[in-house]
Amino acid sequence: MPTRADAGDELTPERRDELIDWIVERAARGGLLTPAILMIEAHRPLSFVGSQAVHFFSPVLGAIWDPKRVDEIAFLLENRENLDLLIERLQERLDTERAGRPPGPPHPRGWRGIWSRLFGRSGHTPEDGS
Repeated sequence: MPTRADAGDELTPERRDELIDWIVERAARGGLLTPAILMIEAHRPLSFVGSQAVHFFSPVLGAIWDPKRVDEIAFLLENRENLDLLIERLQERLDTERAGRPPGPPHPRGWRGIWSRLFGRSGHTPEDGS
């Protein structure tokens, strides 16, 4: 198993970029770009601890996923600059998707607007029964 000293040898800049692109693509395919950005930002102080947890659980995770990719993700999480790059690429993809989407109808204000944002029907209210 590679040690922390080998981390620079394990994850080349090209492979780092491929791995970040893979993560961004998976998040975009699942519609999870915004939650991914929020989760990474919220857990940034724990990124090194998270990377060590991935290293610790790599035998179990390696049985489910590609063991090499599990190790690479752990190495990716060790460096906070990689997290900055990941967040930047997630944000770029989110901006690209938003730019390509036609604007929707404006939501009403107040509680009806909140209801329409949550449930997607602007005219639906709980009292309507519709």
